Amino acid sequence: MNINITGKNIRLTDAIKSYIEEKMHKLDRYLADIEPVEANATIEANKGRGERWQKIEVTLSIPRLIVRAEEWGEDL
Repeated sequence: MNINITGKNIRLTDAIKSYIEEKMHKLDRYLADIEPVEANATIEANKGRGERWQKIEVTLSIPRLIVRAEEWGEDL
């Protein structure tokens, strides 16, 4: 699985990258026979007036299928 990680308004540390890669590689047991699998993870942070949130979006591009997940929260 090829994993691309990008960040918007957040500095991607090695700890964040390794955590995402660790979680994404858990999917390998389900996608072992499927090639190529492309995973794109985008992390976005907002620290505006009184509101603070972080969001992660993950898109898996599998032949003939696209799987997308999104999660919001105050902490990654």
